[in-house]
Amino acid sequence: MQENFILTDEGDVDIYLGIKIERLADDQNNDKLKLSQPHLMKQIIDMTNLTDQRMYDTPAKPRKILTRDSEGEARRYEWSYCSIVGMLNYLCITRPEILFTVHQCARFGIDPQLSHEIAIKRIVRYLKCTELDGLILTPDLTAGIKCYVDADFAGALDKEDSADPSTG
Repeated sequence: MQENFILTDEGDVDIYLGIKIERLADDQNNDKLKLSQPHLMKQIIDMTNLTDQRMYDTPAKPRKILTRDSEGEARRYEWSYCSIVGMLNYLCITRPEILFTVHQCARFGIDPQLSHEIAIKRIVRYLKCTELDGLILTPDLTAGIKCYVDADFAGALDKEDSADPSTG
């Protein structure tokens, strides 16, 4: 390839598509990687204007499922609900523990109520409390590929109303 192209070695990658990539120094073989998105987290925290110091150790209340809440209070905050949900969706790449809660909030992007904004704020407070966390990757070349499939959507196939976002 060097005959046809000018190649240079730029060293290890440290940021790729907004994802910070770090080699963990405490690892013996130096092959563990930590993936994080501190810039995106800071942007989310800044956009939601969280000035209070309340922190949470979970991204959602246990056993709390969001519903349409069409009779609930209207939104109070000025930030764009859909923009925050979109950024949180991208943050799920390195923070998979918030995935379920973000999905719950994303279902109500058309008509978010105050209860949905409160759920978003709880996620952001959780992220603020755990902003140094990230996804740790440990390569295992002997593991091979495993695939798990939930073909009937946990028994809910053909039992949902496609027009109701609280069922999907």
